[in-house]
Order: sequence, then C-alpha cells, then structure tokens
Amino acid sequence: MPALKPPLPPVASVRHAIPPPPPPKGTFEQREHQRFELFASVKITLMEETLILAARNVSIGGVLLSVSAKGVRDAFLVGSLHDVLLFDALDEHGPMVRVMGRVVRHEPDAVALQWASESPDVAKKLSRLLAALQPKPRSP
Repeated sequence: MPALKPPLPPVASVRHAIPPPPPPKGTFEQREHQRFELFASVKITLMEETLILAARNVSIGGVLLSVSAKGVRDAFLVGSLHDVLLFDALDEHGPMVRVMGRVVRHEPDAVALQWASESPDVAKKLSRLLAALQPKPRSP
C-alpha cells in the first residue's frame, strides 16, 4: 500500500504566504507634507565653507538638497544640525527663511534635511515662501 501524502494546508494559510502585488506604476510613497519642485536654493555653511545648493524639492517639513560631490554629501552627517537659509533662486530680493535643519538621510546625489524648528513663526514664513516660489516647468 502506498504511503499517504500529508494533507494540503488550508487555502487561507496559502494566501498569507503569497506576498502582496507591487504597487501600480506611477504611484508614489505617501508623505506627511506635500513636496514642491521649485526654483529654490539654500545657503548653508559646512566645515567653514559657505555653499549654495539647489533644493530638489521643499516642503513645510524639510528639503532635499542636490549634492553632486560625494565628499560634500558625506560631510553632512546623518543627525547633524545645520543653519539653512532658504530662498527663491529666481528672486534674490524675495522672501528668505532661516531655519535649522537636521540631516535625516543620504541619497546617491542628495541630502535630505528635516526642519528642526517647531516655531509657528518659522512655519508661517516657510508657507509664505513656498507660496511665492515659481514651480519648475514639467518635462514632457
């Protein structure tokens, strides 16, 4: 007489073993604050050097800075605080906001800072600056 095969697991347990499908193309990571791709720059001092860096995107919660040189990116230690002057790159006489930013992560050619200030006054200034900035034209 042939050996009996073990019973198959219940269908419900098989479903849990299958990973969920990947998110549909074109969906983005959910963020706490809306990001704006704008003509903005920041003036920041790093190791006694003043740098002007392009902001890839800015929100009421932080900024993603373009950093082309790996050595410069690595000098922004995760967790370090930096005095940031955020301004409209197309209008040097426009509103500017000075705020402390904490480095939260590195990307291959960027550094992300989260605003470290909880001041309502700073939040209002950031909101005004974001409203004044001109959106970048979208690529086709």
